[in-house]
Amino acid sequence: MPAQSTALFAAFVDLAIAIGLTGLAGGFGHWMLKNLQPLSPQEQAALQLALGLGVLSLVVLLIGAMGILSSVVAW
Repeated sequence: MPAQSTALFAAFVDLAIAIGLTGLAGGFGHWMLKNLQPLSPQEQAALQLALGLGVLSLVVLLIGAMGILSSVVAW
């Protein structure tokens, strides 16, 4: 039983991290694309999230290229 609760806790932690990164990416995208008037709200959200995820991935790439990416920095 303790192994199952540990696995369940780890799954919830992973889910919380995924939700947090999605929110962070959406926030970056919203900050960069403030006024997209001709688009619907769903299109704005999709574009902002995609742009934010791209920015976050480039940040991770640059950290790795500088040689300071470790498992601690990655998480």
